[in-house]
Amino acid sequence: MRVVDLTFPIKPHFRWKVATELKAAHARGDLFNATVLTIHCHAFTHVDAPLNFLPGNKHIAKMTVQQ
Repeated sequence: MRVVDLTFPIKPHFRWKVATELKAAHARGDLFNATVLTIHCHAFTHVDAPLNFLPGNKHIAKMTVQQ
């Protein structure tokens, strides 16, 4: 199977805002790094499951890579 990476990097874009908020950081003495990323749901690279537009169809968790 041939796999093609169509990833669109998540970064500031002329159409969509990207907000990041540092919640925890090693530099502050926290045990881990954690960032909250707020983006528009249908911005950047994503997949719409058939359930989104066909009632009764498959949820994304039920999809395989081949589908």
